Amino acid sequence: MVEDVQYSATPEASQLFTEGDRHLTSWTDYLKLYKPEERWLQDVTALRLLSSAYSYVMTLSRFLPELMEVEKDKLELHVIGARAEAMMPRYLWDELSFFHPGQEFSIKLVGDHVPVMSARKKTPTTRSNENEFVHLDLINGLYHKIESRKLGNPDAFVLYNPGVGHPRLRESWEPTIQAVLASRKPALITSFSLEDQQRDIAALQELVANSPVLKHHELRFRCRAKQNSFRSLKYQVDPSNVGVPIQTNSRVMVVQLAPITEEKSSTS
Repeated sequence: MVEDVQYSATPEASQLFTEGDRHLTSWTDYLKLYKPEERWLQDVTALRLLSSAYSYVMTLSRFLPELMEVEKDKLELHVIGARAEAMMPRYLWDELSFFHPGQEFSIKLVGDHVPVMSARKKTPTTRSNENEFVHLDLINGLYHKIESRKLGNPDAFVLYNPGVGHPRLRESWEPTIQAVLASRKPALITSFSLEDQQRDIAALQELVANSPVLKHHELRFRCRAKQNSFRSLKYQVDPSNVGVPIQTNSRVMVVQLAPITEEKSSTS
């Protein structure tokens, strides 16, 4: 017993509780935290259901290190073009504080599909039930049209499956994407498929090359474009291409606008 008390005061014991089993790389790892029995791990239906519910939060959790420029006690994130993620149950977002203990999150979900909700009066009961480390705000409207004082200055952006390069969406996305890139803050962007991601990258690079606001800058990848290990395992039908199934948050990348260095510009 004395040995246990002594060990509990060591740095190793502290790491055991703050880091143990929290750096996950797959849905199987995640399921093991809650249902370690083999029958659950072999149940593909359970994995599909779990992944479709938690894909948004776990994608953000997994790539948070690439999204953060500096370590901060409180991180402000703007989730742009929010749709399904704006209607998720509150408790799903609380997973962030489990995987990043001590980190405070202020998350603003912004978009013209975000539900308009009247401010809920907080009671002692609701205050005690809410996670003090995760704050959510719902803001209805197009990001580039909302007053900056209402939005504040984020540390980073998140765009879930925005389709910024989709032929039908590209033009409408341009003003918002220009504002996001011009901030020179990191942006996590997911896509439904490889084709979707390739279109997004092409649209971003073309905007950077042609916009007077973004000239003398280039798009840099803090996380290369790749398949997302925390994509939804549930397949959906793409209305514009019914022959090719898609997955929510299938692909992921973290990008940031950066000035072209003099050395680079002189050799180009």
